[in-house]
Amino acid sequence: MFNTLPVRRERDPLAVAFHGLRRDMDRLFSDFVAEEGGWSSTAWPACELVESKESLVLRAEVPGMDPKDFEVRVDGDVLTISGETKQETRSEDDGVHLSERRYGQWRRSFRLPAYADPARVDAAVKDGVLTLTIAKREEAKPKIVRVRTS
Repeated sequence: MFNTLPVRRERDPLAVAFHGLRRDMDRLFSDFVAEEGGWSSTAWPACELVESKESLVLRAEVPGMDPKDFEVRVDGDVLTISGETKQETRSEDDGVHLSERRYGQWRRSFRLPAYADPARVDAAVKDGVLTLTIAKREEAKPKIVRVRTS
């Protein structure tokens, strides 16, 4: 048999505020859990950033988008890609029961590291993937120094 102890509950204003903050944060992060057994992010388009000796390569998934529907900007050390995904016109006869496709304007921004050269950004689109290649500044590239023996 378990003994039960009385629990005294007080209305501490700090505890009430913290509980409200936690509830709000839980609501905010619930947007990230989308499907059973998986995580998804509300950030769109999905991106990956890879670094090599010579450059940084940012790839963004932009399936079905025409290059004229998005823009790449560099402002100081911030690289921003933005665009608009347009919805196709459908009639009521299409019988759509669920649509998880995204429509509307979107924007993703990335802070470039100090060694990235914002003046040397190349962009290409192929097979629904936008590839941005950001060159590194010369002083940031690895150097090989040969040691001479006498």
